[in-house]
Amino acid sequence: MNGLGLGAFDSSGATEWRETPLSVDKDDTIQVDIAVANVADGLYDSPGCCGSGSRKKLSITSLALNDIDNRKLKYLSTAPHSYFGGNTRVHGTITVEGDKDDELQSLVLEIIQGGNVVATANLATDAKTQLLEPFGEDEKVEITTSQLLFELPSAQAANINGATNGTLSLRVKAKSSSGEEATKDFGAVEILVRYTNSNRYGLRDGNQGGDDWIKPSVKTIIEHFSNITVGDMSNMNGGKFSPHSTHQDGRHVDGWFNGYNARDAATAATIISHLNDATYGSKILTVYVTYQQTNTNAFWNAIKNVTLNDGRMAKDVIKPINGHTTHFHWIIAP
Repeated sequence: MNGLGLGAFDSSGATEWRETPLSVDKDDTIQVDIAVANVADGLYDSPGCCGSGSRKKLSITSLALNDIDNRKLKYLSTAPHSYFGGNTRVHGTITVEGDKDDELQSLVLEIIQGGNVVATANLATDAKTQLLEPFGEDEKVEITTSQLLFELPSAQAANINGATNGTLSLRVKAKSSSGEEATKDFGAVEILVRYTNSNRYGLRDGNQGGDDWIKPSVKTIIEHFSNITVGDMSNMNGGKFSPHSTHQDGRHVDGWFNGYNARDAATAATIISHLNDATYGSKILTVYVTYQQTNTNAFWNAIKNVTLNDGRMAKDVIKPINGHTTHFHWIIAP
């Protein structure tokens, strides 16, 4: 009884099947020996039964999800929008393996929030052509060079709660024509939402999925400051946003207000008023402005000895940088 005890036998005297997977290459010939021995039991014979081997099980053996610039996906744009026909794009590579006589029937990206699947992204058209086909002699279908893989429709994105900062878990689910299913977890990504107020300047960078993606907490802060107009934030799914070296994580915001371009004492006074705002001033960690730290520069003279209401020195927050003569740049606490 191999130490199983009487409870391991059903009413017909049989135990459960014992399964052992054997990894073999195509066209291999294998031999399996099965033996059963009776020890100190002469009353009944103990037969052994070998079931037929099963075919290769469906599995997702490799997965990489990337942003629009084909770098590892760290953020996901989760609000309705009109870019790319209303679809949030997820790029990547994938390999799905299955029996040579089976066929991949469907592949979706599940977005999980609070333990529940709240949205589903579908395979992009070109990816369908490459993946939804028989596994064949290679017993796999795959995309090995990063390309557009999944598209999340705005109607599905609307189901994601973007009221507060947080993360989403991503999981790819495959199903074959034989009814087999397989999943593979990608991991967590951070939520980005869309800034939709009309106080904007510049173009919306539609070829990069928009320029209006930010963290929910940052959206609240920007909406609070009604005397500014807003330019670039982050593009779809964050990440590299040409020509910027920043603007990658939903915390960087370009802005402008009437009189900014003078970059004089009055300009400095307005920026200091933002930093002294009782509600959100301390959340503005850095302000980039183009100015010279010289005694003849009116902007510098207006900030160099100023202590902000929260105890920070204005000169430590308002930092000089080239390329910001017509707009300022905020870095905001998450």
